[in-house]
Amino acid sequence: MTILTEEQLALQARLDGTNINPVSFLATDYLNHFNEIIMLMEMIMDMPDCIEDMVDWAPKSYPAHFADSAFSDKELAIEAFDLAPEPYKSTFDSMISQMDLLAETAITEIKQAVDADDMAALEVTVQGPCRELRLAAEKAGAVINGECSVAGQDESDDLVEETIDQDAIDALFD
Repeated sequence: MTILTEEQLALQARLDGTNINPVSFLATDYLNHFNEIIMLMEMIMDMPDCIEDMVDWAPKSYPAHFADSAFSDKELAIEAFDLAPEPYKSTFDSMISQMDLLAETAITEIKQAVDADDMAALEVTVQGPCRELRLAAEKAGAVINGECSVAGQDESDDLVEETIDQDAIDALFD
């Protein structure tokens, strides 16, 4: 159980009636950033000319995502992120770092397949990372919703390792 500071308790009361989870202090809206790249990757199979939109995607921090969004409580989301209880924040940050790496690697590999006009490689290169990103987004969503155990860093590391198997990712591009 996480013990909240007075500042966190005061903020927690302000989260009622918003789309920001009062346990983790995080909002699932951030995952739209990853849903965007998944959608772009999937579109490449039928519309390879969308490659530039996909290549233009870049990781975006949680605060930057909300600063640029139309999310109604974006200032509160940024404030809450800064005060998020440490077990949730560290788990979330680890997961997002891995998702960023997976997306960036996939973008590079997908672009190479499109440039080579290699549809067989493109299909494999799109399907694996999209599946991995969807799974990772589901698990990140569980953290955001306060639905997973985040008791300590060891559990956080285990969750990240469970979410993204780097060997499996690397095998997709061999």
